[in-house]
Amino acid sequence: MTRDEVLRVTCVCLSTLYVWMNAGYFPACRSLGPKRASGHAGKAVWSRAEVNAWIDAQMAKPGTVGPTAKSGRGASQPA
Repeated sequence: MTRDEVLRVTCVCLSTLYVWMNAGYFPACRSLGPKRASGHAGKAVWSRAEVNAWIDAQMAKPGTVGPTAKSGRGASQPA
């Protein structure tokens, strides 16, 4: 899945997604394709099966809220 697809199905912003990945709460992305001229990795993609399994697991836990970004801007925090 592309970054935009993952953001669409999780309904969180990019900073929250990376906080979740760094906390081990959400599946990690993988680099697809060759390194860019700048030395950065290729396009970030996620396994559709892993993302769907994560969604299913979250649906089975009523009231679950994942780790949130530290700043108020862009953080996915409960109201």
